[in-house]
Amino acid sequence: MLTASVVWGQTEGARVYTRRVDSSRLERARVRRQHNSTEAIRLVKESLAQSLRAGKTSQTAEEYTFLGELYADIDQPALALLRYEEALAMWTALARLRKQAETLDRIGRTHLALGRSAPAKQSYEACLALVQEGDALMLKCQEGLADAQRMAGRFAQSDTLYQALNFQFGAQGDSLGVSRIYAKQSQNYLQNVGDLSNANLHFVNSIRSLPSEVDEYAAYRSVEEANAALLDSAATIEDQLALTQSTLRALQTRRLPKVITLRERMRLAGLSIERGDVTAAVEALAEPDIETIDAATRAEFHRLSSSISFRQNDFTAAAKAYERYVAANEELLQEQTQALAQQATILREQSAVDLLMKDFLLRASEQNLLKTQVRNQWIFIALLGALLAAVGIGLWSVRKQSVARNRANQLLRLKALRAQMNPHFIFNALTSINNFIAKQDERSANRYLADFSRLMRLVLQYSERDFVSLEEEVELLTLYLKLEHARFGDQFDYTIDVDECIKRSEALVAPMLLQPLLENAIWHGLRYKSAKGRLTLTIAQTSAGEVCIVILDDGVGRARSQALKTKHQTHYRSTGLDNIRERVALLNERFGLAYELTIADAEPDATEPGTLVTLTLAAV
Repeated sequence: MLTASVVWGQTEGARVYTRRVDSSRLERARVRRQHNSTEAIRLVKESLAQSLRAGKTSQTAEEYTFLGELYADIDQPALALLRYEEALAMWTALARLRKQAETLDRIGRTHLALGRSAPAKQSYEACLALVQEGDALMLKCQEGLADAQRMAGRFAQSDTLYQALNFQFGAQGDSLGVSRIYAKQSQNYLQNVGDLSNANLHFVNSIRSLPSEVDEYAAYRSVEEANAALLDSAATIEDQLALTQSTLRALQTRRLPKVITLRERMRLAGLSIERGDVTAAVEALAEPDIETIDAATRAEFHRLSSSISFRQNDFTAAAKAYERYVAANEELLQEQTQALAQQATILREQSAVDLLMKDFLLRASEQNLLKTQVRNQWIFIALLGALLAAVGIGLWSVRKQSVARNRANQLLRLKALRAQMNPHFIFNALTSINNFIAKQDERSANRYLADFSRLMRLVLQYSERDFVSLEEEVELLTLYLKLEHARFGDQFDYTIDVDECIKRSEALVAPMLLQPLLENAIWHGLRYKSAKGRLTLTIAQTSAGEVCIVILDDGVGRARSQALKTKHQTHYRSTGLDNIRERVALLNERFGLAYELTIADAEPDATEPGTLVTLTLAAV
């Protein structure tokens, strides 16, 4: 617990005034939390400085709780957990049982977010020991305990808790709570005992229990998670279609956020396309209002629309839908970039909070040292030892939080997306920059960041054009391979060979057509190779005047790459190559080109056959 005496000479009236100022700052921070988290953390930092100086432990605990919630908002559960635990220690010292229980609920939720069932169970059991029967917080902690038991694979214990919760929510007339518990029971049956029949039954009950009106998407999240789990376990596409259709019919009878029903309609359209029923896909996406929907959902909607129009041979409509898809992804990239910058700012402010705490500890220790000067030598020696201990604890606390912050920085790479480039590259590029910084290799970090920024500018610039010169495309690919080689230099070497007969500034090529093919070679071929591999990009002119582009790698080959995929990667349906083929066909149709794309094993009889990609294109 952290305490401090009131500043000398401060009157009672001044203390009341300071308390109001602190409270005002904290309230303003709460107001700005959703819309300007950077300003919110600045305000709470100022409030924290005041409360630490005044020794107001209760106010400090409120501020640490708010910081934990702020870190949870930006998906930094490790940092949030540290702040909650510090707040819990203060509430415990103050014997504020209600605040202890509320903080234990937050700690339990954070452990669940981190996938830690055992500490989550302990937190919720401690919470239940502090609350009284009939308290709304008791239901929250019971539900959290049930979730922890489900995560740990204890079906019987979690099912008993869920049944009791369902009864209590029903008695209170809380239909949304009933729906949520039914959804979690569905996941429990599916996850822990593999009972698909009961899982389906409880999911249907979850949908039927939904109130006639749901205001926020977050209230529907448990139902959507149960739906996704059932779709993954469905044996056939017909079962998936039946589940999606029945869910959509039930949802259309209720007033829900638009994004909920739209996602179900998009799922139905995607399944219909996979089944070959384009008409049903068109009906599923008929006349939606998507202007107020988030950019990620709009991008997926336009991608499906483009795919449907293409299958209907309406290439003009397909092109327009694809342009809207690219625009939505541009908007999404901008949002994610802003969010990433905001998160980085918040994490930098975290350092300032740590320093503030360290300074407070030092100032408090100095004040205690001044008081001991009027006492005898033995007391002085004892207090000096306490000072050293306090400084040591402060340094240890700063070090502990610094380690957690470094780990949190590594998670930031999960927040950037890009339509034309694989998100793995962007995330891993950010990780490389972070690793350089962690090694205090500022020069390498700056150089890598400069190359990365330049590549992003080229991608944004070229995405607005139908064609770019071969010289510009080679520049982009050279920069991309340079960045990937900086990360995986010990796994492969590469060469780029361009025929001198080709006039690079005059020959045109569709932008961003080759980068995904190079990325596949690195990530799905060379990355799995035990020895150092080789990647070759050759651009030559044929006797017929065509430009022939060959991407050759000596990786493990397509078949072995598929076998080495993780379970998650196996279930994930990649559409990268399909999108490239679709784009080649659309270019040929719209511009009268003769692009040809072939993909084959480089050496079919070899242990590691590699992959040979050939793209032939005529001059534009």
